[in-house]
Amino acid sequence: ENEDTGNHSIIIEVIDNKNNTEYISFNLNIIDINDPPIMQYKEVNITAAQGERIEFLVKAYDPDGDNITFTDNIFYFDIDSNTGLINTTINEPATFSTIVTATDTFGLTDTQNINFKIT
Repeated sequence: ENEDTGNHSIIIEVIDNKNNTEYISFNLNIIDINDPPIMQYKEVNITAAQGERIEFLVKAYDPDGDNITFTDNIFYFDIDSNTGLINTTINEPATFSTIVTATDTFGLTDTQNINFKIT
């Protein structure tokens, strides 16, 4: 939560050139806006041998405490949408990248690029 949110009393004092003073007061309510999730890393490199199990936990947090879901954009594996765990075995040599997206309850996102090299 942002520390400036909440209800604030504002008083404005105006003094003219004859030293007359007027006061105006009002309340200003500053509401908190939703912040996007934040990935722990923006880019990760993973190297593995073909047939070797790959386990990698994508880490993100949400400053507002919103739930986060994870998605990826590649067919080699699926990511656990609730935990961010990638758990797969790739049985052929390959070099590829994927973008993992963390999305909060309100649709705000952050992304992480993961580069794979399977030998």
